[in-house]
Amino acid sequence: MLTLKELQDYYNSALCDRYFAYHLANNKTVKVYFYREAFCHLIGIQHITRERPFLGLKGYNRIHDGKITLKSLKAMDKRQYGYIRNRIRFLDHMDTLLANGDIYRFYPERVQPL
Repeated sequence: MLTLKELQDYYNSALCDRYFAYHLANNKTVKVYFYREAFCHLIGIQHITRERPFLGLKGYNRIHDGKITLKSLKAMDKRQYGYIRNRIRFLDHMDTLLANGDIYRFYPERVQPL
């Protein structure tokens, strides 16, 4: 698995300062933007802590400076870290998913209960 700093570098190079546009069948367009200050939220740090130094641009800068690492997140709350582990593990596939993924509309009323 990549380090948190390596993931941040990927996020900056592959996702930040651009948007992904999806043109829907109803002639609407959905644009998805990625901002530096949203990185911590995207990987789910808010599930481990709600303390401000770990969120938003402050958290982003602390990751950049090496003050927040995967090891430090896991030490804060091992159970919650397990909850976000896959977000972190697969984040570096986000650009491929956005460029090549399919969009499906989910209809909850069509789901049959077990």
